[in-house]
Amino acid sequence: MRNRIALVFFSFFSFISLVAAGPASADDRSTCAQRGHDDRIAACSRLIAKGGAGDAALFDNRGAEYGEKGDYDRAIADFSEAIRINPKYAQAWRDRGLVLLRKNELERGIADLSEAIRLDPKYLDAYNERGMAYVASGDAERAMADYNAAIRINPRFKHAYYNRGRLYGTKGDYSRAIAEFSEVIRIDPEHAMAYNLRGYAYHLAGDTERAVADFSESIRISPRLAFPYNNRGNVYRQQGRQDRALADYNEALRLDPQYTAALVNRGMTYEKIGDTARARADFDAALAFPQKHDGAKQAQDKARERIAVLSDITVKPPGATSTAVIALPGPSSSKDKRIALVIGNSA
Repeated sequence: MRNRIALVFFSFFSFISLVAAGPASADDRSTCAQRGHDDRIAACSRLIAKGGAGDAALFDNRGAEYGEKGDYDRAIADFSEAIRINPKYAQAWRDRGLVLLRKNELERGIADLSEAIRLDPKYLDAYNERGMAYVASGDAERAMADYNAAIRINPRFKHAYYNRGRLYGTKGDYSRAIAEFSEVIRIDPEHAMAYNLRGYAYHLAGDTERAVADFSESIRISPRLAFPYNNRGNVYRQQGRQDRALADYNEALRLDPQYTAALVNRGMTYEKIGDTARARADFDAALAFPQKHDGAKQAQDKARERIAVLSDITVKPPGATSTAVIALPGPSSSKDKRIALVIGNSA
């Protein structure tokens, strides 16, 4: 069964505002090539209308902006036109592959990324992203081969180490996962998510002191990242430090009020200290939100389980153990104790 992809790829996308196309200006070519410019789509459209219909790069740039807006059909149409104009344009193949993956069309996306790699055998991003797509399709062996290939091409390509660390984590090989995340941190000491995932691997390996230190460092680097607060709260909860656990869950929810894993974990903490009313309120709230994060379904399943317990006449007494919901941005299993697999940045 295919896993749903959480795409946080190296974004060739940027938010834009769609402006009606008018006469092309002298600045349109630089604007069309400028990632994140508000007028990018309109500038590309003016250039295409003025005689650039045979310029593959114009279509690729405009397609990138359509993709960021979530207008995947227009993005695919532009990338396809870029490929028609120049079938050897590796970036257009890669860009179309990413949009197809965003649409959960794994086979077509992998095929496009493979063509990009055929055209450019040293295309690091394409290897990394194809590896992530293989993970999503359940082919860990091919995923590992792609990450290894990227690292052979560029031993400082941190994104392949990061995703390879995740892959080791899913196999329960926490020492190798820790080593991979440590390499990411060596290359990029300010990589907040590498600290977060290494902390989670330390936690599963039983080293709670290092886990808390890594979650704290992740928070220092990126104080608006909700995941490490939730993960650190889980360690505190396991240690019986309920006040600190609640403080961390509260901060995670302040940053992301729809973070269902944090709601459920906070609810289980309230349940543990005997505040069943607040526990039930958190479980109910978790069920009311859409499945915003990939881990939301697991969290909501746990909420239903706890509501059933609280509704039963044999209510679980305060202090009894409940398994925390894994708090990583993606599908995870607290039963397996495995690191969540998320499509990660290749920026």
